[in-house]
Amino acid sequence: MKFVIIASLICMMMGCKPAEDDTQSTQLTLHEGDVVASRNAEGWSVMKILKIDEESSILHVTLYHSVDVKPTLEDVREMQPFVMHVPLALTPENTEGVLIGNVPITEADLEGYRWYEEEMQRASTVTDSTGSKATGRP
Repeated sequence: MKFVIIASLICMMMGCKPAEDDTQSTQLTLHEGDVVASRNAEGWSVMKILKIDEESSILHVTLYHSVDVKPTLEDVREMQPFVMHVPLALTPENTEGVLIGNVPITEADLEGYRWYEEEMQRASTVTDSTGSKATGRP
């Protein structure tokens, strides 16, 4: 354990980072703002982590169009989202990939997530015939 801590400190001081040609997917510990790429049949799929809801085990992500080569963080900043918000189960399959980097989440990034929250809130309540609200769940 001491070795891992010392190696990490040395790496931080020397500016260590993954090799640019690192294309091997690994299990990641994700954080909001992380940009993750993974190989698929069309090249590389890219997602940005918007929110992590550990209580309900859901990742909220933005998906980007697939690209032919592993993108850099600068490439991703120039990409247009394919889907603004997708909730994904927080499973090993959805937390595997290549970490491209981390960028702060902006209010614009959260537009699709906010819409999703509003729709989920609306769907969780229904008005019965008496006009009182009841949960939409049994």
